[in-house]
Amino acid sequence: QSTWGIRKKMSNNDDEVEAYKQKKMSEMQSQQIQQQRQKAEQQQQQAEMKRSILMQILTPEARERLSRIRLVKEEKADRVESYLIQAAQQGKLGGKVTDDYLVKLLEQVNQGESERGPKVKIQRRKDFDDDDDDE
Repeated sequence: QSTWGIRKKMSNNDDEVEAYKQKKMSEMQSQQIQQQRQKAEQQQQQAEMKRSILMQILTPEARERLSRIRLVKEEKADRVESYLIQAAQQGKLGGKVTDDYLVKLLEQVNQGESERGPKVKIQRRKDFDDDDDDE
C-alpha cells in the first residue's frame, strides 16, 4: 500500500507541474499576442501620420503620381516619401510639392540609382569545337 501511495503522490505532482506549464505557456502566448497587437497599432499610427504629412505637403497631382509609382516600385516611393517628409520637417520645402518638382526629384533618384547600381559584365567563354574529336 505504501508504494501505491507514493505513486499517487508522484502522479499528483506531475499533474501540478503539467498544469503549471500549461498556465505559463498560455501566459506567454497572451503576452506575444498583446505585443503583436501593440506593434500593429504602432505601425498603423505611423502610417496614418505619414499619410497626413504627405496630404499637407503634396499637391493632388503629385500625390497621384507618387501613388502610381508605388504600384510599380514600392521601395522607390518609400524613399521619396521619406525624403519629402524629412525635408518638410526641416523646413526645406518652400510650399506644397508640385508634380513638376516631384518629377525632378524622381529624375535625381533615378540618376543616383543608375550611378550606384550594380554593373553586370558578361564574359562568354569560347566553346571548344567538338567536331574534330568525332573521327
